[in-house]
Amino acid sequence: MNESFFTRFKYRVYALMLLGIIAGFLGLCAALYLNAFANTVPVTLRADRSGLQMYPGNRVQLKGVDVGEVGSVSLAEGDSGAVDIVLDMDADRIGQVPADVTVSLDQLTAFGAKTVQLGTPAVPSGSMLAPGDKLSGDAVTVEVNTLFDSLDQILDTLEPAQVSQVIGNLATALDGRGAEIGQTAEQLAAYLKRFNANLPQLQTDFRKGADLTNLYADVADDLVAVLDNGAATSRTIVEQQADLESFLFQLGRVSKTGEAFFLQNREGIRDVTQTALPTTDLLREYSPMFACWLKGLDKSRRQLEQQQGNTVPGFVGLVALEPGDTPYKSPPVVGADNGPDCHGMPGLDGSVVPDSLLKDVDKGGEPNPDGDNTLRIGDPPLVTQLFGPFAGAGGQLGLPGDQVRPVPGQGDSPAPGAALAPGAPAPAAPGAPAPAAPGAPAPLPPGAESTPPTAPEPDSGGLFGGLFGSEEGGR
Repeated sequence: MNESFFTRFKYRVYALMLLGIIAGFLGLCAALYLNAFANTVPVTLRADRSGLQMYPGNRVQLKGVDVGEVGSVSLAEGDSGAVDIVLDMDADRIGQVPADVTVSLDQLTAFGAKTVQLGTPAVPSGSMLAPGDKLSGDAVTVEVNTLFDSLDQILDTLEPAQVSQVIGNLATALDGRGAEIGQTAEQLAAYLKRFNANLPQLQTDFRKGADLTNLYADVADDLVAVLDNGAATSRTIVEQQADLESFLFQLGRVSKTGEAFFLQNREGIRDVTQTALPTTDLLREYSPMFACWLKGLDKSRRQLEQQQGNTVPGFVGLVALEPGDTPYKSPPVVGADNGPDCHGMPGLDGSVVPDSLLKDVDKGGEPNPDGDNTLRIGDPPLVTQLFGPFAGAGGQLGLPGDQVRPVPGQGDSPAPGAALAPGAPAPAAPGAPAPAAPGAPAPLPPGAESTPPTAPEPDSGGLFGGLFGSEEGGR
């Protein structure tokens, strides 16, 4: 029986097909393992060095997620020592990687392969990585061989025998002192604990110290200029030394004069200060209204300037002086006790009178008398109103007798040509001391020091009492 070609070789064909399928499956697995079907785009990384275990196929990670792999590692052209590492980035994930990403070549284990670690910056620029971009990285993990090489250099320098001797001496020194070392460690831990509590303040001090240093740096030129000016001032002082000594001498003389003045008038100065206390207390009480009062004056000044065409800071008017009325014998009593009040100033326009100004403050006393404004001698006289009731009593104030010039016809001084009354004492001879006036203090013997005059009584009017009036004086 004749058999066909297919019948005779079909099992062989089946075997070849099976072998082809197996080979294709293995090739597909290898292609998948080698990412032959992956859609990647190239990105170039330039680093100072690649380090050990940097091979094509190493992973590229961003936050622990694979976003590509190393395509190739080669020396950079025209840059000795630099390395170009081509990164095959996943085309689907490259749009999630920032363009200003940080790069470091890390080794996850002591002897494992390196990975390219990508990190997001603290302040991203907003743009994303694109195919063909170039990155730079200079952070490479220290390899084990570098560590061993450094350790080998240290051992060659120290010599093992000397190291062993030092370690032996250290062990002997620590032998039997474990408790003391433990106590010291506890004290150190307690100290560091308290120190850690003050770290924020220490950091603040460091920051402020940096600010202070920057301030000194900014004013360094001014400080140098001040020192230069100080040198010029020193030279001037040396050149004007004679004038400076004369100035200091005169200043000493003035100081002695001032000392004598204050020693002689200290009681009077104290009395003046105490007398001024009520006035200063009143000014302090009404001080809140000074600002609005001054603002009101300034507003009035501007209005007056407008009335004069903004040419004269004031106003123009005709003023006539007329004789005054009869002075008060019993001045009116003003009992204003409403305290400081701006009364609407400086916004007061004059159209409406504030209620605070309509308050009745008259507490009695003599009203203003009606006078005829005729010209006459004042009562009391002007000298008494200006200088008080003691204007002519110089001898009673402790003045030397030769400085008191009695007015002829007043007091005990006879008028020119007037005869002495019977029984009156004869005038003193020239050069003899004048007799004491009635009520005046007796003259001091020669060589005796005169005592300072006593201060006038509060109700006497004082030196300027007549100017401001009293209970029986002028207004």
